[in-house]
Amino acid sequence: MSDGWGPMYMSRAEGAPRVALPCPDEGSAEVQWSADGSRLIVYGTHDEYAGGFVYVVHPETLAVERALEVDSPVSSVADGGGQMVVSTSRSGTIGWVDGRKHVLPIGEYEFAVSPSGKYVATFAGVLKIWSLAELVRHEAPPPEPGFAPRFDPDGDRLLCDRELLDGRTGSASRG
Repeated sequence: MSDGWGPMYMSRAEGAPRVALPCPDEGSAEVQWSADGSRLIVYGTHDEYAGGFVYVVHPETLAVERALEVDSPVSSVADGGGQMVVSTSRSGTIGWVDGRKHVLPIGEYEFAVSPSGKYVATFAGVLKIWSLAELVRHEAPPPEPGFAPRFDPDGDRLLCDRELLDGRTGSASRG
């Protein structure tokens, strides 16, 4: 359960007090069980969407056993065989393999990792099965820095990557 923005909470029994799961200060988190059911995976965003995180948490002690920090918010995680694939909003699809992060050359946001951790399945209109080892070998360059497209509150300007555009015409803005 959650209060909206902020950490997720766990209650060990009905009527028991809630316990906050690990979450960065001013961050916001989601939580799921690992594929084998032995750990909690807590993931989300830092304050002001400044970065993202994935924590592998022991469910009894709530100790963070593994931590991954990335440059943008984490929107989903799939795991299997001790490996993870992490979807981020700006940093690409990250493979967290043997404790190292790799930018994978796939852009789909819906995926699953096989129980062995050897394969990744993507579901972008068609099912594709990828070798995780091959994806790591063909690691993609990190995405170019920039901002996700967004309008100013009045809709007069559009920020797109590193360019400021007129919000009505899309032409280069003059300020």
